[in-house]
Parts: sequence; structure tokens; C-alpha cells
Amino acid sequence: FFRGTCAAMAVPPSDLPTLPRRPPRETLFRLTSGFQACHILSALCQLGIPDLLAVSPSTAAKIAETIHANPDTCFRLMRASAAVGVLQIDPLSAKTEDQTTGILFSLSEAGQLLCTGPRSVRACFCTLTKPGHYLPYALLDVAVKTGKCTTQEALGSDIWKYFKKEGAEA
Repeated sequence: FFRGTCAAMAVPPSDLPTLPRRPPRETLFRLTSGFQACHILSALCQLGIPDLLAVSPSTAAKIAETIHANPDTCFRLMRASAAVGVLQIDPLSAKTEDQTTGILFSLSEAGQLLCTGPRSVRACFCTLTKPGHYLPYALLDVAVKTGKCTTQEALGSDIWKYFKKEGAEA
């Protein structure tokens, strides 16, 4: 549909994974809120939080101090990251009065893949949340109806000119 931009997503139907059965409403909710999880992971990676937690578990207040961020919003980002399964909350620390200074976060097995290094998928989340990657999908219905590439309409140029101009998104 977006010629040239989705070649990596071309998977033969026989190779598609079978997803666990969930109630239909839950399935639809998870699908429509997936963009939020992607942005949560992107923010986590852009702030370098997985690399900090790879050293040792920490509180949101300590992480916020290290990255020069607001402790309360850092806590909310880390709690959201735990909700999507990339961070873990130490159950003993979860009973604390002051959440930002008392709750200890660590990386889950999935979260370890967000650390810089050879197995990292960090760059993927930082890149896929940039406008050049998600804006064309907002016009997917138009592309399907017309059979035409909508990248020009979405980005103001073809994908390669856009990436050349935006550099960091490519």
C-alpha cells in the first residue's frame, strides 16, 4: 500500500504467529491503544531509562534526577512502561507511601532488549514513532480506496525526500 515503506512487513500468511484468544472487546482495545504503548517505549528509550535500569533497579525519583526530568511524570512513564511489560515493579516496594521515591523499578526480559547493545530494538521504537513513519498510516483508508501512495499527501513529499530532509528519522 505504501510502496517501498513496508517491504520489511511483508510476511507470508503461513508465517504469521497465532495470537492468544482474548475477548473481542479486549482485542479491539489493545489494537487501538497500541500507538500509546509504542510512544511509551519510545519516550523510555529516548530518555535512556532502560540503560540506567540495566545497571541496577531504581526509583522514578532517582531516574528523574539523573535525566533531569520531573519526578512525577517520570514515575507515570515508568508505571506505564510496567503496565505494557517492559519494566517490573518490586512488589515489596509497591506498598510505600511515596511512589516516586519508594517504588523500585527494574527491567523485564522484554525491557532488556531496549538497552543499547547488539540485541537492542531501541532504535526501532525511537524511529517508528516519528512522523515520517506513522503519518502515512493515517491515510491508509485513502490508499486502499484509490490504490495510490499517500506518502506525498501525508508528508508533503515522497518518503525518500522526506527522510533526506528530516535526516534523523531515516
